[in-house]
Amino acid sequence: MIHNQCLPISACIVAFLLIICLSRYTDGTCPDGWDSEGSGCYKFQYMAPDFSNVPSYGEAKVICAAMGAKLIVFNSQDEMANVGNTYASERMGAELGSQFNFWVGCTDADVEGTFECEDGTQLSLDSDLWLSGFPKSSVGGGGIEDCLYYLPSNNGLEDTDCNAPYSAFALCEVDPLPEETTPEATTPPPQQSYNKNPSGFYAMAKDTNGNPRSDYCLSAVPMKIISGVKDKIHCAGECGKEENCASFNYKGNDCELYDRTGMLTDQDGCLHYVRL
Repeated sequence: MIHNQCLPISACIVAFLLIICLSRYTDGTCPDGWDSEGSGCYKFQYMAPDFSNVPSYGEAKVICAAMGAKLIVFNSQDEMANVGNTYASERMGAELGSQFNFWVGCTDADVEGTFECEDGTQLSLDSDLWLSGFPKSSVGGGGIEDCLYYLPSNNGLEDTDCNAPYSAFALCEVDPLPEETTPEATTPPPQQSYNKNPSGFYAMAKDTNGNPRSDYCLSAVPMKIISGVKDKIHCAGECGKEENCASFNYKGNDCELYDRTGMLTDQDGCLHYVRL
């Protein structure tokens, strides 16, 4: 537990401008000042040694949005271990001398028990990313624990009050920069270009008005079918393992991977997600 007063949101926004960057992680594929880890680019807000600028969940979202980024969302155990634990532990250790919570960009504030994430995915209640005994929000928490944080030493997610004082810092994430091509290079076909720099995140297919298309899926021959997938997050992880996977259908624990996107047809209980 952190025991110092959190500054107002305006002070938190000013504070993030003082980002301290560890050059060890930067490999040239991320914007200047962002740390490269795995397939993503990350930046902690400035973390005052006296913990005087610990934000609420809403303040943390503003800090990331002001940088054109979003709060971190974990889509797999590997990402949570490599980014949430290894990277975060070393970064916090260097700046604070210890490990503390940081916010995760998912909340069930709109629909109790349905955790919608900033990358367009949903975090299922039985995901293996939760710590044992969580989430509390849907099992007697009274709707108070609507936001998530992650503690590196525990390597798992907990739900908590979005406005809980002294709870967590902000870890922001953006996509890597597109790879540069030389004039002599042959321009890849559109589909190859689409998959050249996958972000690892997916959004549900939307209609022309930008509304999610639930119960609609791609009708085509999949490049791969995986049965017994426990939730959409794990299906997204399977798509991320395939170099040319551009989208996937998720229906009844079956995960259908595609190297394309296209017209969708009405299929009860089926969801189609497209790589961002």
